[in-house]
Amino acid sequence: MKDIKQFINESQDKYFSEQEKGKILKDTWDKDGEFYKMLKKMDIKCDAPHINQYFDNLLDDDRMLAGFAEYISSVIGRHNFSLEQVQKFINTEDLKG
Repeated sequence: MKDIKQFINESQDKYFSEQEKGKILKDTWDKDGEFYKMLKKMDIKCDAPHINQYFDNLLDDDRMLAGFAEYISSVIGRHNFSLEQVQKFINTEDLKG
C-alpha cells in the first residue's frame, strides 16, 4: 500500500501534455472561448495591449495566477497540476498577441 505523499506526488503530472497545451492555446485565442469570457468578467479589455498586461500581471500576483489555473482546469478537464506548472506554461508559451 502506498503512503499518501507518494500517491499525491504520482498523481500530480509534471507538466501539461501537448494535447492539453493545444487546447489551452486554442481557447486562449478563440474570441468565443472561455478565456475571453473570463477577461470580460474581470472587466479587462480584450485587445492585445490589455491581454499582454494581464499575462505580465499573472506572474506577479498569486491570486490572478490561481484564477488562470482555474481557467486552465476548466479547459483541460483536470486539476492535478501546480501553480509552478502554470507559471512555467506562461513563461514558455507564446501567449501574447
